[in-house]
Amino acid sequence: MTSAHRTTGDKVQVTAKIDPSDQPAREVEGKAWFPVKDEGKTLTWGSEGPNNYGGQLDIDAVSDSVCQLTVRINSERAQSDDVEAGVQRTAEGIKQVAEAKHG
Repeated sequence: MTSAHRTTGDKVQVTAKIDPSDQPAREVEGKAWFPVKDEGKTLTWGSEGPNNYGGQLDIDAVSDSVCQLTVRINSERAQSDDVEAGVQRTAEGIKQVAEAKHG
């Protein structure tokens, strides 16, 4: 994901760089949704397209200074090394942001 801009409500216009190992890199644009539920500390997201892509991030307090994050990602895209690498990069990015904000 290279950019995301709120349009109306929970909807966002997104741009992403797609860089599969077997094809040239390309930029794509699309519409997505990104609702946040403060009461349950839950963030959900999804986007239009053929892969039925979406996910959910849950934040659970373990103690006053420790939280546990659970990330669920859904996609009908076939399992591949590119998908696994993307999931790993995303998880590392979430960890870096969380640690920078509270480290």
